[in-house]
Amino acid sequence: MKKMCVTYQCDFKCQCPIDPELVDHYTLLVEAHAIIVVEDLHELLASYAEKTMFQEDITADIASRFVQIGKVTTSGFHSGVKTVCTVEIVNAKG
Repeated sequence: MKKMCVTYQCDFKCQCPIDPELVDHYTLLVEAHAIIVVEDLHELLASYAEKTMFQEDITADIASRFVQIGKVTTSGFHSGVKTVCTVEIVNAKG
C-alpha cells in the first residue's frame, strides 16, 4: 500500500488577542494524506485576518477543518519570542 504526503505552506495574519493594535503574522505548514483544495485553505486563512485568536487555537481549528490533514504547524513571533505550535492527528487505526 502506498502512502501519500502532500505539504502545503503559506503565510497568514490574525489580530493579536492581547494587543488589538497588533496584527500577528504566521507561517503555516500542513501535512496531508490527500489533496486539499488550496482555495478552501486560502479562504479559511483569510477569515482569521479579522478574528482575535491565540495561535494555539488557530492551529487546532485548522487541524479540525480538513479530514485530509495529518499534521498542522504554525509559527510566529510574539513579543520577540518565536512560538511554534503543532497539532498531529493520530488515526485510531494506527
